[in-house]
Amino acid sequence: MRSVRILLACSLLLGAGGTARADLPPGGNQPPPLPSPPAVSAPAAIPLYTLQGSLEKGLEQNPTVRVADERVTSAAARYRQQQSQKNLQFVFGDKTTLQEKRTSSFGPLTVPTLDSLSSQITTSLQLLLTSFGKVENQIAAAFLQIGVESENARTTRNNLGYQVKQAFFNRLKSDASVEVATQNLQVSRQSLSDAEKLYAQGVMARYDVVQADLQVTEATEQLARARNSVQVSTASFLTVLNEPPRQAVELEVPREIEVDPAVDLEALQALGLKQRAEMLALDRSLEVARALLDAARSESQPNLSLSADYIASPGYHTTPQDMYQLNLSVKWALWDGGFRNGRIQEAESDLRSLEASGEELRNQIRLQIESAWLEFQLTEVTLATAAKRVEAAEIYYDMARQRFLNGLGTSLEVQDALRSLNDARQNQVVAVYDRELAFAALENSVGLDFPLRRLAIRPESL
Repeated sequence: MRSVRILLACSLLLGAGGTARADLPPGGNQPPPLPSPPAVSAPAAIPLYTLQGSLEKGLEQNPTVRVADERVTSAAARYRQQQSQKNLQFVFGDKTTLQEKRTSSFGPLTVPTLDSLSSQITTSLQLLLTSFGKVENQIAAAFLQIGVESENARTTRNNLGYQVKQAFFNRLKSDASVEVATQNLQVSRQSLSDAEKLYAQGVMARYDVVQADLQVTEATEQLARARNSVQVSTASFLTVLNEPPRQAVELEVPREIEVDPAVDLEALQALGLKQRAEMLALDRSLEVARALLDAARSESQPNLSLSADYIASPGYHTTPQDMYQLNLSVKWALWDGGFRNGRIQEAESDLRSLEASGEELRNQIRLQIESAWLEFQLTEVTLATAAKRVEAAEIYYDMARQRFLNGLGTSLEVQDALRSLNDARQNQVVAVYDRELAFAALENSVGLDFPLRRLAIRPESL
């Protein structure tokens, strides 16, 4: 009965559809065409970053560098401002007076001398010939300050480069951690499979399976944490480069570090004291302080200036109109109430403070280089130890697994060996990238990036 109803319904539907098509006029409404499937867009290409390319992008795009460059530009503008004191200046002046009209009597004659509205117009071309050291030293100090800001900008670039390297290697470290966590999860699953087979054979207890399953859960958590670390380190890396957020980036592993056996701590410290931008900025700052001290000592020296004036006095009937004059003027403060002595004492104190800061800076640079050098040397030993631990942990795990499969060992022994292997692999990843970060810290402490990642010192650079 049910099949009959289905056949009847189908015939009715076919009949109705045929009538509808017969009633349509030629060229009339046709059923709409089927929509074309949406175009599948190609996956976006994952950008590839190299270490050198990342450094170049960071220095080009990070706003910190632009701030440092603007300080150099500001120092150059201050120099032009100070230098303008010795340039030719054009001065215009107008003094307009409104008062009662006055006259002067000369015997029987009465002569108007001042209108109720009078003006005195002055135009002058002025040129400072010399201040006997005051202005000249201020100009010299402003010029030297450009060098100070330039070295400060170089310090900013060095520090930013170190930040880029840290972010770059932290991201590579996170990638390596994901690979290690994936290997650990595979080994944990193999251990769980072994436990389940032996449990099914009645050789092992249910507890052994539970322990192996717990190890898989812990390895899964470790992998999730490693993948989360990749996202965090990627965001940090792109932030340092001042680039838009991306879900995935690819980093190219740089070449291995090479160390010249002739490199020693004393040579590195000598190179750092010569190359560090802070030391060059300090030397420029000392020159600025000396120039300002000379300017303070010249504070009470006379100013010698030359001016060409034009004076017109509408409303002053007894004053010559359209008067031209050439003036050579000397201005000398014979007593300034102690102002000059105060400026000299302040400048001398600033100079002594910079000299003391220089001694402290040299000690700090030596200490930074020594700490970075010792840390870098230690990473070589740590890396070798980490590789040995991985080798020993792999042998220990294989031995524990074979004992377990042959009924000679327990699951606790296997799980302990597996944890040791996981920890050893992770410690090896940390040791590898601790060496990379230590090398970056050494470059930053010296103030110089070693070409081709080869730690060597040329004699001419000392």
